[in-house]
Amino acid sequence: MNAASQTPVAQTDMVAAVRWAYRLVLGRDPESDKVIANWASLHDPQAVLRHLARSGEAAEVAATNRPLIGTWPDAPLDAEAIRATGLLLHGTLPAPEEVEATLQLCPTGTALREAFLESAAYAAARDGREAPVPVEAAPQPLPPHGEAEVTLDGRRLRIRGQEEDAYWCALRHGVVESSVTSLLRVTRAHLAGGGQGAVLMDVGANIGLASLAMAQAAPGHAVLLAIEPNAANAGHLRHNLAANGLPRARVEEMALGARGGEAEFMADARNSATGHLVAHEAAAAGAGRTVRRVPVQRLDRLLADHGCERLDVLKVDVEGGEDEVLAGAGDLLARYRTLVHIEFNLWTIMAMAGANPRRVLENWAAAFPHIVGFGDDGNPAPLKDNALLMWFLYVTTTKRGGMGDLVLCHDLEWLKRWR
Repeated sequence: MNAASQTPVAQTDMVAAVRWAYRLVLGRDPESDKVIANWASLHDPQAVLRHLARSGEAAEVAATNRPLIGTWPDAPLDAEAIRATGLLLHGTLPAPEEVEATLQLCPTGTALREAFLESAAYAAARDGREAPVPVEAAPQPLPPHGEAEVTLDGRRLRIRGQEEDAYWCALRHGVVESSVTSLLRVTRAHLAGGGQGAVLMDVGANIGLASLAMAQAAPGHAVLLAIEPNAANAGHLRHNLAANGLPRARVEEMALGARGGEAEFMADARNSATGHLVAHEAAAAGAGRTVRRVPVQRLDRLLADHGCERLDVLKVDVEGGEDEVLAGAGDLLARYRTLVHIEFNLWTIMAMAGANPRRVLENWAAAFPHIVGFGDDGNPAPLKDNALLMWFLYVTTTKRGGMGDLVLCHDLEWLKRWR
């Protein structure tokens, strides 16, 4: 029995765990009360999960995408379902505040099942590995928040954000960054025909506007991975994706880097867009700032963990850590001919990463066959030689507030479809 399961599980909780194990893993209810009673007699919910997750039926369900059976998928959830899920994944009952937070994020059985199957703990049970130890045992309550309507390429979105956050306040007043519009147009041009089956990844997803832009540009995508290490942002991110028609999007509350492990992450409640890994020196919390350790994973490892064998569009905006994200991809970006939409920020490259912006720019140009910037009119312009790279650096430094977006790609066919 798992160490977390040493405390005896109450019979009612065990029965609920068995029932929800069948629903979450196999997409159906158990065959009979006798089957439930037999499993419940073990008083080990994680043993039930391991058996079902590694069963032939589970593999068949995953391979065939069999429809969910029963009335539970669309029915509102209650605390019993969340308690059962905690027992299955971690061997312990979740705290009341975690139950409440999960009910808000997963209002139906279908939503709970999607989150369950995408969790690291379920993957570990399915694959026979040790479950990763979470950095924090339970999600923290969200700070005060509000909702606003944002229009993106003609579509109205309801976005929830954290009050007093400068990034959220700008969105609330209708200010959508040009980089989001650029990302949408680049994704649409690159993935002609709606991006059927495409895999999209948003690294530094914040509260989800860029993720929504990518999905809107490629409605036929198969997988959307949104990566965000800030716990408060990640809570809003999950809500915003589900509330705007993307309940199957996968959110990973972590950072990406050149190697796996943990790192210190600085978050500023006054501006959630400035969060960053602390790379070179110990960080101290201050007014509005918090420092916490977060899990870090390599991009290639994360993609493999999600069973993805392609990556069509990668967006990276991580306040100076962009080079580390690319390093963690290995040869994957070249192998999959991934298009990368990436932020070039002079201040964060120097202050957060301790790097030379010119060297970063030259390294990106050397690693990809093509590097494309954007003119004052917002249209893409290939930077074909070193002179144009230096011109981009000059314009970014003197006229654009030290920031600009770039596209790193393996061909320029998407430029023919730009509109």
